[in-house]
Amino acid sequence: MKFPVNEQKKNGITALGIACFKGNAEILEILHKAGAILNSPTKKGISPLALAIKSKNFDCVKYLLDNKAEIMKS
Repeated sequence: MKFPVNEQKKNGITALGIACFKGNAEILEILHKAGAILNSPTKKGISPLALAIKSKNFDCVKYLLDNKAEIMKS
């Protein structure tokens, strides 16, 4: 069974983005392994990496950088 791991809320944030903002590196890893896109920005163009940096969640920042996430999607 597939789950919509890349589904966006009205503001464009995904579950992965929320995990990064809240600092839950374990959920971040689970979502990524389930197929969540690491560089999926919000409607304002804020990447999960930027959310993790802004909220000082360095375990998430490290995971994202180790997995080649980008601060901005080009």
